[in-house]
Amino acid sequence: MKQAPQDKRLMECLRPSKFSGSGFMGDDPREMEEVISDDASTLEKLGITRQDIVSSLKLIFKKAEKELGDPVTITKDLTAEYISCRGKIPSPFPGEGAFTKDMVQVTSNRGDVKFYITPLSIHLIEKHGFFQGKGSPFRIEPEYIAGL
Repeated sequence: MKQAPQDKRLMECLRPSKFSGSGFMGDDPREMEEVISDDASTLEKLGITRQDIVSSLKLIFKKAEKELGDPVTITKDLTAEYISCRGKIPSPFPGEGAFTKDMVQVTSNRGDVKFYITPLSIHLIEKHGFFQGKGSPFRIEPEYIAGL
């Protein structure tokens, strides 16, 4: 089946570019719609909503941002640290504006980075249910964040 022009443009925006570096799909071979559908099924199995996830991410982001780079305890096993970055990154969905590149790095007490939270990643989850593709450096695994 032939791809609609807007779908083709969206897929181009999801790929690596000068704006998004490695892109939003990572090395995930699935189409974006399948990624969204699979993540929605995961949320349903876990008994949580997308809004639950978004609320948790926003809370962690604000808590870390308030500390201006000092680590903040999220759970007994996790800390979060705000990282200020210059510039903005546009949403891959045309017409949705640009978001600051600031991020929060969530790290386990063993020192391994679990995930990053950005204003754009929160937006993509909230508006589209798009957690990004597997292998994307900014993908947030629904199973992981559900435990917070």
